[in-house]
This record gives sequence, C-alpha cells and structure tokens, in this order.
Amino acid sequence: MTTTRRRRGAVPRRPPRQTVAPRHTLGDNGSVSPDDILSVAEAAAELDLAKNNVLAWIMKGRLKATKIGRSWVIRRGDLEDFRAWWKGNVRAVASKKPNS
Repeated sequence: MTTTRRRRGAVPRRPPRQTVAPRHTLGDNGSVSPDDILSVAEAAAELDLAKNNVLAWIMKGRLKATKIGRSWVIRRGDLEDFRAWWKGNVRAVASKKPNS
C-alpha cells in the first residue's frame, strides 16, 4: 500500500468559497399569487434603491428571495418585512451618530 506524501512546506489547496444566498420557497403548493411576486427591479423601485443594493441584501441573506432560473424573485410579504427591519435599522444607526 503506497501513500502519497506532501512536499515539505506545500499547502493543501481548498476549493474557492462561493457566495450563495440562502434559498427560500415561494409558498406551500404554489399558494402565492403572481401579484405577490416581485422582480429585483420592481423591489428596487419600491425601496428606492439600486438593483445592485437589493441583490447585495439578498446575497447577505437579509432579504429573502427565491432564484428561478437565472433571476431572483421576492415575495411582497418578505419585502415588507425587510422594509420594516431596514427602517428600524436606519433609525438606530442615525440616532448613534455624534452631533458635530
């Protein structure tokens, strides 16, 4: 039985980390109506943000979304939950700023 030996000082390579957003389902047995589903562009328009910012929140896992094919879709209820969290968080950060 032969074993392979690493060279002295050689570092084993690991696969690169991939940034993957958590996947969420749209609902039980398709119970979500098409009116309750938003694209990233529609969500960005409602939040008054850029599409890249919405995608960044999805990748961080803060905004729940589902990937269908190559595009992300967001349930309206998840967008409202995010909006409530975001407004509270922005107020908390604004109140911590020192007065100059």
